[in-house]
Amino acid sequence: MGLKIDKKIPKECIRRLPKLDKDSQYKDKYKELLLDHREWKRKADHLLEVAALFQEKIKDTWANWSSGRKPEASDHFITIYFMLTSYALENLFKALIVLRKRTDLEKKLRFKLELPSEVKGHDLYRFAQTCGFDPLNAGDEELLRKLSRSATWYGRYPIPMKPHEFETIFISRDEIEPELIITSSYASSDVKEIEKWVEELNTSLNEEAKTRGANMKK
Repeated sequence: MGLKIDKKIPKECIRRLPKLDKDSQYKDKYKELLLDHREWKRKADHLLEVAALFQEKIKDTWANWSSGRKPEASDHFITIYFMLTSYALENLFKALIVLRKRTDLEKKLRFKLELPSEVKGHDLYRFAQTCGFDPLNAGDEELLRKLSRSATWYGRYPIPMKPHEFETIFISRDEIEPELIITSSYASSDVKEIEKWVEELNTSLNEEAKTRGANMKK
């Protein structure tokens, strides 16, 4: 057994402790991390590293289903894998937004020190549009909406916040050629599509960082 430490603080000591505004105490750290695109990118890398540990498990699950060996096999590895990759893509999108809109975000933080609307939420479709990936085809929209569903509730809770969020059949937002999209399940091809998104976002981040670095030196 380890050494027991008495964590009780005498009341007279508590009375002498200065009363600190917790927001003021951490506001510099909050602002610094929020405006650093590298922190968002680093978190995305960590999430992808952990998600990769699930890849063999999800392959086994799909193989069991397709072969009929274990048709009752749980989908928990699949749902959690795509939840983690959704969070990773979300962080990459937000890294790019922070990098491109740092000045505007910094101005917003002077008035209200909280997560700006530009980087709030889990709507990957909206983030993709904000980052300039527009127009998006129905396949891209379907994948991003499936991932957002996993991040919002499907990968971590048994139910969504509201009953209507169980809905999984939608019409794509393409006004010219709308298509039916279904967000209820994933396929092995989705893994490859996510890898493409990760590669494209990392390329955009590197190019944007180089451009802004060159402009700062001028």
